[in-house]
Amino acid sequence: MSKQIADRQRSSRLVVDAIVEHKPVIATAQTSLLAGAATRLGQPAVNIDALLDQCADTLKYGMNLLSAAGAAHAQESLDDAAPRERRDIAERAVRDHLGPLRKTVEGVYGDSGLKALGFWEGMPSTTEVLLNYAQTVVDSLKRPALVLTPLLAAPPNQFDVAGHAAALEPVVKALEGALDEVSREAAQLSTTLIAKNQALAVNDLNFVNIAGIVERMARGAGLAEVADRIRPSASNPGVLIDVPTEEELAGPAPSPGKPVSPNFPGADPFDPEEDAAT
Repeated sequence: MSKQIADRQRSSRLVVDAIVEHKPVIATAQTSLLAGAATRLGQPAVNIDALLDQCADTLKYGMNLLSAAGAAHAQESLDDAAPRERRDIAERAVRDHLGPLRKTVEGVYGDSGLKALGFWEGMPSTTEVLLNYAQTVVDSLKRPALVLTPLLAAPPNQFDVAGHAAALEPVVKALEGALDEVSREAAQLSTTLIAKNQALAVNDLNFVNIAGIVERMARGAGLAEVADRIRPSASNPGVLIDVPTEEELAGPAPSPGKPVSPNFPGADPFDPEEDAAT
């Protein structure tokens, strides 16, 4: 889980815990504050208990949605490694094939051969452009009207155009398929990222509103220390001003108990010296 989501979960959990722990005190104080207005208006008293319950549920629901969206995005990102590796292998195969072939064409047919077969420009550095480059070479090798004039007199069929086309084409097709797979994975990753960002935005908006309400209610109920702990950050939406760590939320570890003296309650009933003597 990312720190971005973990910090939000801890912040929301602290606000929810404060609601659950201090709801009676907060509800009593707020009901008392509004009692006069309810009487004057002839209206029933506001149900602060229900309001706080709904605030806590809204935070928990948002946390669950964000956790699910974050987990889905993380899982989707794990699927990207294998397609990228296959793309890299296919790219190396195309480069390994084109490099020697280009040198052969240059040596036997010179500049005119390089131009005729799409080799005039050097091999591109980017994978997508390399695919187009290689496909141009394949199409040129398969062109029926292709005429190659050697620089020097050479025996017939020294350069097997059809053979080179047949050998290069499946390598290029493999790279094309690998790039398509990487593109599909990138689209899927983008979809899960959008869902995660949407869940993040909803969570942050709800948190700022609810944490602010509960903080002010707690402060109005005389729970200043509680209110200080659940103050939402103004500069970093979705988290508290002071985000606690998991260790801080868990509290201090229990200290080891002191050894109990013999003959006192809790002491070992067996005396090693007496056991040895008997």
